[in-house]
Amino acid sequence: MTVLLIYGFLLFVFQYASRREAYREMTGLLLATMLRTVFPDIHSTPHFDSVERLLRTIPNHSLEEFLEGRVTTMLHQHQIRSYLVDQGWVVAIDGTPKN
Repeated sequence: MTVLLIYGFLLFVFQYASRREAYREMTGLLLATMLRTVFPDIHSTPHFDSVERLLRTIPNHSLEEFLEGRVTTMLHQHQIRSYLVDQGWVVAIDGTPKN
């Protein structure tokens, strides 16, 4: 379930136009390798119909709690410590609209 939720979150973040586009982009070598580095639980890419079915059954507040818990766990387990820049994380926000 964790892997499905991570992919659901990324589907939202990247704002792909379709599940087909998301699958094509997220199974690319570079992104897949990066995801496996940060999330060692990921061994394969789930089908995005499965991700959608799961997300439809979970209330929004539960998704927020999951995401917060997962990030907290990763911080405590030092899984993302290698991504620190001057003892902090870089957050980039792209404000350009998607057409």
